[in-house]
Amino acid sequence: MSSFIIYQLMYIILDALNDENKNENLVMFLTDANPYMRDGENSVDTVIYNDFKNKLSNYKDKNDYCYNFICQYLKKLDYYNGIYEIFKSIIKQQYIDTCDDIIKNDYDKLKHF
Repeated sequence: MSSFIIYQLMYIILDALNDENKNENLVMFLTDANPYMRDGENSVDTVIYNDFKNKLSNYKDKNDYCYNFICQYLKKLDYYNGIYEIFKSIIKQQYIDTCDDIIKNDYDKLKHF
């Protein structure tokens, strides 16, 4: 599975969690990291996606849609303080089930670059 699909899954789930949390830092991250506002290969903030992609390339266990990696990644985003705790409110199995559901039923939501 491509790093861009993993990135989009993370974004979709964070966006859904934002509906429940209304956290200012999460809103800022979602605005900056939006994978659906792309111009060619550039996202709104290419630094965010490129950083994600580069770090993910070193991650070996991708069977769980990279849940543990995403937790580690979000925990280290000091600029967007607090979004790790919001993401962590969804347990691993719930995250996996949600990703499975998106892949199975809403695959057209995912862009492929």
